[in-house]
Amino acid sequence: MTEFFDAQEEPTVDLSPGGSSSGASMRSVYHQVDWSATPLGQRDTWPGLLRLVVDLCLDSDFPVQISWGPDLLVLYNEAYIPLLGADKHPWALGRPVSEVGPHPWPASEEHLREVMRTGRAYHSDDQQLIIDRHGYPEEAHFTFSISAIRDANGIIVGLFNAITETTQHILYERRLQVLRRLGAMSITTDESLSSTCRAAVEVIGKNRKSVPFAAVYLRDLPDQAPRRTAGYGFDEKAAAGCELVEPTPSDGPVLEVLEHGGSTVLVSGLRERYPGVFGPGPLGPLTPDQAFVLPVVMLGRREPIGVLIIGVNPYWRPDEAYTAFAAMAARQLGVMITDAVSYQNERRRQQALEELDRARTEFFQNVTHELRAPLTMLLAPLQDILHEPGMVLPAAARDTVETSVRAGDRLQKVVDALLDLSRAESGALIADREEIDLVSVTTDIVEGFRPTVEDRLNLRLDMPAEPLRAYVDRTMWTTIVSNLVNNALKYTPAGEVSVSLNGDDSQVVLAVADTGVGIPLDEQAHIFERFHRVLDDQQPGSGIGLALVADMTAAHGGSVEVASEPGRGSEFVVRLPRYNGSPEPEEGGLSEASATLTLEDEVGIDRPPLLIIEDEPDLRAYLTKMFSKDGYAVEAAADAESALTWLQDNAENPPDMVITDVMLPGQSGLDLLALIRQDEHLARVPVVVLTARAEAESAVEAFAAGADDFVPKPFNSAELLARVRAHYQMNQLRDDAIDRAQTTVGQLRRALQSNRATGMAVGIVMTRYDLDSERAFQVLVRASQQNNRKLCDIAEELIRTGVLPGVASSPVGNV
Repeated sequence: MTEFFDAQEEPTVDLSPGGSSSGASMRSVYHQVDWSATPLGQRDTWPGLLRLVVDLCLDSDFPVQISWGPDLLVLYNEAYIPLLGADKHPWALGRPVSEVGPHPWPASEEHLREVMRTGRAYHSDDQQLIIDRHGYPEEAHFTFSISAIRDANGIIVGLFNAITETTQHILYERRLQVLRRLGAMSITTDESLSSTCRAAVEVIGKNRKSVPFAAVYLRDLPDQAPRRTAGYGFDEKAAAGCELVEPTPSDGPVLEVLEHGGSTVLVSGLRERYPGVFGPGPLGPLTPDQAFVLPVVMLGRREPIGVLIIGVNPYWRPDEAYTAFAAMAARQLGVMITDAVSYQNERRRQQALEELDRARTEFFQNVTHELRAPLTMLLAPLQDILHEPGMVLPAAARDTVETSVRAGDRLQKVVDALLDLSRAESGALIADREEIDLVSVTTDIVEGFRPTVEDRLNLRLDMPAEPLRAYVDRTMWTTIVSNLVNNALKYTPAGEVSVSLNGDDSQVVLAVADTGVGIPLDEQAHIFERFHRVLDDQQPGSGIGLALVADMTAAHGGSVEVASEPGRGSEFVVRLPRYNGSPEPEEGGLSEASATLTLEDEVGIDRPPLLIIEDEPDLRAYLTKMFSKDGYAVEAAADAESALTWLQDNAENPPDMVITDVMLPGQSGLDLLALIRQDEHLARVPVVVLTARAEAESAVEAFAAGADDFVPKPFNSAELLARVRAHYQMNQLRDDAIDRAQTTVGQLRRALQSNRATGMAVGIVMTRYDLDSERAFQVLVRASQQNNRKLCDIAEELIRTGVLPGVASSPVGNV
């Protein structure tokens, strides 16, 4: 039978003898019973203690049972009648337990006699019983306590059984657990809506006491027939003839709910109509007889996308609470489907963007490589003509050739810029640092512009009197300075362009200022974006130069910023770490304490902060000195507790890297790592674990706890420096990628996974081939190019299989 659900009324309890009338009070019943026909005898002969206990029993709203005397004569109150069974009331009053039933509720006769014999109370929580108190077998749960009744001499004369029903609490917790599990499910691993539904039904099926069978139907389009995507609790062979669970229903309640406004339908009579289809649940032999058919609606839509079938526990009836539970399960399934659709759409969009980005990068790389050959063939002959000994060209011809060479050189710079841009987008733009004097290099670059501008503006240099040596990529530094100066000259028709350089122990600062046209305020946030051009800009350009400045500055671990006022000029400021990635001249004066955190006396404001936790004082001091010389601002702690205190005190400025020993006094390094990963402000900070245990299990344990790298003691100092440097650089790249993609959940997840995998792969290549971090990364890039695959895919395959695709056993030669 199919019906729209209405709450059913609870049947009343018949308290009269024989069950012929209702509403009589138990005190009236006690007056009507012929007690002389029972072993208790007339009521006026009862002991005073028994009369007192019976009065307490009758006054209670909770079920109470009294067992009196050696024969355990049964007495009870009105609330106990449904538990006893109406067919035994009032006959059971005053009868021995052995006559009332072979297993009197709620405890066996053995339990009762044990309490009579020993006086020790017997207690049971949430005992499950199948009872008939409303005309059908019903699941119920009770907590009871049987205690001894003693007379004035302390002799046990009876038992007092106080009972509390906990059925609603048990049912509530059971159903709530299903809803909690549904709400906690992740849809990010589901490949389709069908897999989402199967996962949801699997969760529901873990509680068959509440839902003995279930099924989900979906339809892809409004005019298509629904199809069953998941289900359990029924015979698959027999399901073809059952409108509730057949694979593709053509009629019945499923279509009724889908096509008629989405109202919930209650189907009854399953046991008789579909024998053998539904099996018994875990509560007993009864098979389900009713089921809810509920609409599944996506958020923001009105028409249901599917139907959820919830089988009703055969030992319960679909009351208001049961109906609410079923409705909430259907609603939660609708939320999951909504999230799954949104996630899959976003994932497809992200995949399309990644493919577009890959194609664009590949296009740039191919175009730049294709342009190099004809440019060489164009420029080389022209330069040969200009420099051929004895070659005399007419003035007009020489001027034409020189103009062509300058145009070719300009085109060559654009091609180089495109290649650098593609390298930056693919993550292969790596600074090849060397120690150079920035004063002389910068002066030479700027002086090269002077002949072309002296007639229209003042080009001013402000350089230190002494050499300013730093570890930078010479080619990148030349590009940074040239692009900034060229950009300033281009937009300063008259006035002044100034170039200044200064530095301290930790950083170098380049400033290029002009008195030109300035940058509109609404454009200043976009000028470092690739191919961005200011609207109404009449100057020639590709929108690449400033983007390359930003990329190359980032490759050094530095920063670039602009301050501009329209009509009054602009100033670009580049800051690069002076020694990041290369040895720093010997310094002294480190302050060190054995059990508390210490800070280096002289720390540059832009040196990356590094937290070291090591309990051995000498090793702690060595690590502090080693990483300080490598360009880090080092904090050191002797134990996890001190480190946590410092992290909490500096929550606004967390470290860029953490190095921790595993064996520490108090909390271990892995305990500290777990706390770091749970902190939303620290969760992405790279952590390198040091340990004296070098076996594979220790590495697995460290990586499982969230470590980015695992270095056994004794370690090679150069290797440790390289590993930390690689993780620091990858973390900077990762944070930059996350900032650009923070509005896209899929991009965020991809950035986190890809960069950690790349960092781990760099560490593997470094260890296997004895390379530094830059050369190891180049090996990965070359493998990516040779196999025409994404860099992250190459890294993940290396981590998973231990094999670097397409690279020989010794890949160093071509790096």
